[in-house]
Amino acid sequence: MGYQPIIDSYESWTGSDWTSRREVLAWGAGAELRVRVKWMGPRIEKEWQSISDGEPSLREFDQHHHRSKWWRVSSGSYRDGRDDITAVKLLRDHQKLSNHCEYIVVGRASGKLEMISINSQHPGVWKKEARFSTDGHNIRSASVSSAAQPLLAACVDDRTIAIYIISSDQDLVSPLGRIQINSSENSCRIWSTIFLRQDRLAVGLGPSVEPVQVFEIRPDAIPSRPIRSFAIHENCPQGYPTKGTIYPIAPLPRTSSTNALHDLRSLAPYTASFTDLVDHFSAIYSLLPLGHERFLAGGSNHALLKVFDLRKAVDDLCCCSSSEHTSPDNDCAAITDPNSNELESDRKDPRNWNVFLTDKGPYAGKRSDVQRISASPVYSLSMPSPYSPTIFAGVEDQVIQLDITSVYDQYPDPVYKFGDNSPGGEKRDAIRKWDPNHEVMCLATYEQVKGPVTLRQQAVIGELGDELPGWDERWRHI
Repeated sequence: MGYQPIIDSYESWTGSDWTSRREVLAWGAGAELRVRVKWMGPRIEKEWQSISDGEPSLREFDQHHHRSKWWRVSSGSYRDGRDDITAVKLLRDHQKLSNHCEYIVVGRASGKLEMISINSQHPGVWKKEARFSTDGHNIRSASVSSAAQPLLAACVDDRTIAIYIISSDQDLVSPLGRIQINSSENSCRIWSTIFLRQDRLAVGLGPSVEPVQVFEIRPDAIPSRPIRSFAIHENCPQGYPTKGTIYPIAPLPRTSSTNALHDLRSLAPYTASFTDLVDHFSAIYSLLPLGHERFLAGGSNHALLKVFDLRKAVDDLCCCSSSEHTSPDNDCAAITDPNSNELESDRKDPRNWNVFLTDKGPYAGKRSDVQRISASPVYSLSMPSPYSPTIFAGVEDQVIQLDITSVYDQYPDPVYKFGDNSPGGEKRDAIRKWDPNHEVMCLATYEQVKGPVTLRQQAVIGELGDELPGWDERWRHI
């Protein structure tokens, strides 16, 4: 079994142009941390034009003239298996101590919890900025608040969350306090932690009759009890409470909060649920909101990525529009139970579909890991920003980059406007523009509908599919 990638990413603008961005990606690969910083925009295009053929720095540019630099953070004292990375969190621009560095909080199975920095001007150079006291307990998950002086919440054993102030002033940072999760279930443990906002921490645990708990966190007050707990079923059969386990938790944009599965404004245990009508037995390992309309769910088998439309749940959310069922809080989170995979939606909605993150194209045979990926869960998902066309998915031994674009669109996202040729045009132009090294995957998909499903697959770059109405030009029937 290979490593399970833990991913975080973000991007920020570096100029007034829409394409002027810096994208940062970090993930844990066993005991090793890997980081990529990518720059794009008119300034980077000028750099590319000023470089002569054959110069070593030319290899830092891709076919879209984006420039990337890589770091591999490892140490002889780290061992795969013992020191595997279990948490990766990047500090955002407004939280960083230096504009020339990227700061990453890294948690490991061996109990090490550290903040390191890399200098974006010097590839390969990294520094350990701070260590956080964990008493040697393995780190199961971690979350960083959005405040300028951020808090760090780390799960340091089955039922304990330690809260820290992130700082490099001390070599060893002690926790401000600890949250103990109380449960009558001996097998109950914490699976995930995430800040919904600066002072609200959501915890996913289980098995438990209330596997979602929300705590109010302040630097001067660490709570002993949650302000709200959620069940996963409103009506329990025969009066017995239903136990569940929550793996991932993902906060939704507040403007779409009525579409959330669990909403702090509602007194109901949940406000909407979504179910994959075809693959309704698989657990959900990861979640990612896509704007205000959709979210992604990573399945536990077949490298399956599920796409759900939040708008289909609006008609069922009467409890959110009734004043007698609401409270003044404004937090919401989409949450899944990995045991029941309960994500119930309109049963005939073709806008929900699934994608296999395995390469079905003619060049897939050159990759020795195809079989391993085809049986892998989607362990993690990350999107640099709401306006980014890129999604990162972590499967066994790999991080897959998904770019939401059409290779034959004459007016694609402007971040792709630079490169060897203009978008569209002849076959050789499309290959040179989008896939000069034959690295683009050909994925397969099907819609979540009752009854027989139709499997579709992407054609290779340079070829057209079956011209299916409403589908991208590369899709074709199998």
